[in-house]
Amino acid sequence: MMLPRILKRKLARICGDRPLIRSEKLPEAARKFTAIGEINDSFDSKEVLLRARLHNSRGKGNLCFIVLRERFNTIQAVLSKNEFVNKAML
Repeated sequence: MMLPRILKRKLARICGDRPLIRSEKLPEAARKFTAIGEINDSFDSKEVLLRARLHNSRGKGNLCFIVLRERFNTIQAVLSKNEFVNKAML
């Protein structure tokens, strides 16, 4: 979509003239996403990157339970309060 020159100047004045951050420019080796359908017992206690949408969430005390969905597969994760994440962020 082409923006009119006047609108481009207004946006540059408000937001600055910066290039867009595009994830396709990042090296693929830097991030390795795991499909939810591929997760099994061998991933226990390992850190993985998921690309999914939030299907459901509920908070209980200092914990937040989330269900992530990728197509037909879902997985539940638990977020907890710690020194980096306060209760308001949950």
